[in-house]
Amino acid sequence: MRKAIIENGIVTNVIEVSDRAEDQPDWARVLPDAADAGPGWVFDGKAFAPPPPPEPDRNAMSLSFGQLLIGLVAERWITEAEGEAWLGGTPPAAALALVAGLPAAQRFPARVRIMRPSVVLRLDPLVRGLAQAEGKTEADLDRFFVTYGAA
Repeated sequence: MRKAIIENGIVTNVIEVSDRAEDQPDWARVLPDAADAGPGWVFDGKAFAPPPPPEPDRNAMSLSFGQLLIGLVAERWITEAEGEAWLGGTPPAAALALVAGLPAAQRFPARVRIMRPSVVLRLDPLVRGLAQAEGKTEADLDRFFVTYGAA
């Protein structure tokens, strides 16, 4: 029989004990039966649940320009016509508006990054600003970068 050792609601270890209660040490009898649970699983006092997925490493998330455009069009965050125009050197109006609203010293570097980026970083302030302007959440951006980073 598998028994779970729990610390602060998290399974820290699973041990094997005899199926017969009388053959188990007293301290092991009070441990919950682990069933399929393993280290890292969550225990609420009644049931086990798998560990939550790890937080994405946003510092490592990036897309190529092509992946970005494919994703933006596929998700309908921009139209296909806007994607085609961006391929030709004309970014969407929302991107141009964001750049125009920046302080003068930041506009040229922002235009360079928007016109035809070789790498689009998840944590780039322009990415976050455009996403916020379109009502996208951090979770939306994470999903987008994970999905289209693999494309």
